[in-house]
Amino acid sequence: MKKNIFRIVCGLSATVAVFQANPIPSKSVQQRLDELEKRIIIIEQHLGLEPEELNLEARPTEASTFEPPEEEVLLLNSPEALFKHATQLLKNYNRDSEKKDSLEEALRYFTQLQQNYATHKLATEAMFWSAEIQSQLGRHKDALRSYKKYIENTHEKGRAYYTAHYKLALSLKKLNETRKVCAFIKLTRQKHNKEMPEDILRMFNNLEEEMGC
Repeated sequence: MKKNIFRIVCGLSATVAVFQANPIPSKSVQQRLDELEKRIIIIEQHLGLEPEELNLEARPTEASTFEPPEEEVLLLNSPEALFKHATQLLKNYNRDSEKKDSLEEALRYFTQLQQNYATHKLATEAMFWSAEIQSQLGRHKDALRSYKKYIENTHEKGRAYYTAHYKLALSLKKLNETRKVCAFIKLTRQKHNKEMPEDILRMFNNLEEEMGC
């Protein structure tokens, strides 16, 4: 089999040499000659072996040798692209909750965004969504740290800010930290009771009652 493949490559090379030595004034023939040369190059590059070492069993699959265009490789080399891709993975999970891998992958991209673009405003949002994913995956200690990190770093006191406070309290509850839950609710009320959205305030009230604070 190895010898047959080698003969094919050599035969193709010889054919090219003949056409080059005896050019035919035909556009279609020249096109076929160009295609033939390309095929030889592709075969040699694809196999990546010396003629005497040709081995079909070792030939890489088409998928493993595919290299995406440069623009695709650079697609996620910006905070906006990383954030967009990560949130799309979250949407995929929301459509199909069986896709746990989507959550893990989204978390990886949110983490990458925070590490590579720490001063970008999207890095702060990535902290919040990382906490949400960690909570969903049952990693409540990690979620607790991420919610706290978001609260400490965000400059926007919008809905997500107060939601993060409530979710932090829930994380403490999941970790059976009853005293810390009650202390945190009390502190949050003292700081934000007036400006907190009513629905989130009600959730705090319910949690406080549930924990017996």
